[in-house]
Amino acid sequence: MPALGVAQDTGKLVRWLKSDGEQVTKGEPLMEVETDKATVEVDAPASGTLSAITASAGDDVAVGHPMAVILGPGESASRPTEKRVTISSPPSAETVKSIPATPAPSVARAMASPKARRLAQER
Repeated sequence: MPALGVAQDTGKLVRWLKSDGEQVTKGEPLMEVETDKATVEVDAPASGTLSAITASAGDDVAVGHPMAVILGPGESASRPTEKRVTISSPPSAETVKSIPATPAPSVARAMASPKARRLAQER
């Protein structure tokens, strides 16, 4: 479930605009999600075949929880490769390791909101 607002913890899946096994193109509408303020169309984060849908219309899904997988050309759900994209999942350890380290700010303590500290501790 993508975060559609700063204070959003969950979202309600209104409906899928594509079905399992259907081709999707990056940027095209994939699903409708309802937040406490609006219903929003969520675009596909990558091109490929929609697979492994875990949420149904009407489900409340926690932000960051995987809802489906987009498989690359020639891929199957049982044989993942590097091009496999999970919708709304947190970054993998490999992705985090590939991000170059930046020097820490010269401030003695990093400033963060209570919610940001809680989320960082959970993840």
